[in-house]
This record gives sequence, structure tokens and C-alpha cells, in this order.
Amino acid sequence: MGRYLVRRSFSSLVTLFGVLTLVFFLVRLHPGDVSLLYDDPGMDDAAREAIRRAYGLDQPLASQYVLFLASTLRLEFGSSFSHHRPVAQVIAETIPLTALLAGAGLFVELLAGTGLALLLDRRRAAGRGTIAGTCVLALHSIPSFWLGLVLVAVFAHGLGLLPPSGAGPPGAAAVHLVDRLRHLLLPAATLGLAGAPAIARHLAASLERVSSADFVRTARAKGLSPRAVLLRHALKPALLPVVTIVGLSLPLLVSGALVVEVVFAWPGMGRLAINALHARDYPLVIACTAVAGAAVVAGGLVADLVHAAIDPRVRDAHSSDRVGRP
Repeated sequence: MGRYLVRRSFSSLVTLFGVLTLVFFLVRLHPGDVSLLYDDPGMDDAAREAIRRAYGLDQPLASQYVLFLASTLRLEFGSSFSHHRPVAQVIAETIPLTALLAGAGLFVELLAGTGLALLLDRRRAAGRGTIAGTCVLALHSIPSFWLGLVLVAVFAHGLGLLPPSGAGPPGAAAVHLVDRLRHLLLPAATLGLAGAPAIARHLAASLERVSSADFVRTARAKGLSPRAVLLRHALKPALLPVVTIVGLSLPLLVSGALVVEVVFAWPGMGRLAINALHARDYPLVIACTAVAGAAVVAGGLVADLVHAAIDPRVRDAHSSDRVGRP
């Protein structure tokens, strides 16, 4: 298990390094730079060049890349061009809100996905799974931004039950906590419902495979009810593939949170990254990418480790690969 952890951690770091390198060059291929922030008609070329020199943008691209690697290894991303303060401070203000939204969205995704999977399995057992499967597939094809706008139109503007945007007032008081939860419901539901069909389809397929296993047939032969067979015997082994799906859903949660934060004006890291991209704020864009990439890579790593801990065949497969190599 220790060697497996080291190998997966190393490959995760290599993946994160590749993502940051790609973003570094893609951002600099974007037309314009920080001098466009100072849109003063009276500013001459010399003043603009002085601004570029102050931020190190006058150096060759290779030199900028070397400095970028050195600062990344020190976990230092410099100062934000647009906020005029350290990038770490800017991101630290938005990470808790993004983590709150992603965590709530993951909870809704798992809850709704498991419920839909049990419904699909029940319909399949009754020979009426086609319509339910089609509805879940249709839900899977709905874009998250459109789903968010529909929820806003129904629950915010139509029924007036929930606020349409924002994150509520700051503070830890009980009244503020309730208001924060009211602001969180719609974006979390949008983020969770967008990913729930994937969980439902994989879990339903896994339940269908497990239902023909010997231990499930034995449970039925003992006279247990279908509900008891499903919940006590079939559900737990069927959840094994879902562990991997949850880890792989983190990229969708991160990218989905970016869209959802814009739709609901949620002051998180996704909205911050969009504003930084428009402002050509290179350090802030790269730092947001680093945090999001680290979360995605960590999610995949945790999913693999949990999968290996639950299923010894994963560890045995990697051990046999090492033994079989010349």
C-alpha cells in the first residue's frame, strides 16, 4: 500500500505540474497584458512599458517561466495585478465559500444520485425501467447554467422562497447562518443535480450486476424481502464503483462551481478566476488554477486510495505489474 501511495502521489504531482505549465503559456498567449488595466488615454508608451517592467513582463518568456517555477515551488504567486495585494490573501477570502458550495453540491449529488439509482433499480426489477432511464439521461444532458436559471425563475422570482443571488451577509451569528444557508440552497442544488444523473446511472448499472451475484441470490432464497436484499446485501458492494465516480466528479464540481458562481453571483474562487482572466491578472489566474488543480488531483488520489483500501484486487494488480516487469 505504501508503494502504491508513493506512485500515485508522484503521478498526481506530475499531472498538476503539467496543468500549471499549460495554463502559464495559454494565459500569456492571450492578447494584451496588465498595462490594459491602466486604460488612461494620456498614458504614453514609456509609462506602459514601466508598468510591464514593474511586473516582470518585459523579460523573455523563458525567464518568466523559470521565475514562475521557482515561485510555485515556494507556494508564492506574487501580487495580484488587479487587487494590488498578495494573491494568497485574495484567494484565502474566496476558498471557504467555494469549498462550502462544492461540499454542499457533492452532498446533493450523492443524495439525489443514490435516490435516482434506487428508483431506476426498482423500475428495472418491475420491467418498467425504460422511461425512468430516459428521464435520468435527459436530466444529465441539461446544462448547469440553464438549470440554475430555471431554479431561480421558479423558486426566487416565481415563488419568492429563496434569494436569487449572493452569499448572504458575513458573520457567524445564527441569523446570518440561516441566511447563508438560504443563499446556498439554489446554487448547491444546481451543482448537485447536474452531477446526480452520472452517479445514478453508474450505481444503477452496478446494482444490476450485483443482483445476479451468488450472495444476493442466497439472500433471496432465505426469504428476505426485496428491500432488505437491496439495502443490506446489494447496495454496499454496488457502491464500490461510485467511489471512483465521486473522485472523478471533482473536476466537474470545480468547473461547475465556476459556472454556478457566475449565475448566482456567488463570491467564490470561480467568479474570482473569471474576473482575473478578463483583467489579464496572470498571478491570480495561475494561483486559482493551482488551487483548483490541486483539489482535482487530490480528489482523484483519495478516490484511488479508498478504492484500493476497499478492494484488495487493485493493490494486487499493481503488485503483479511490478513482479511481472523484467
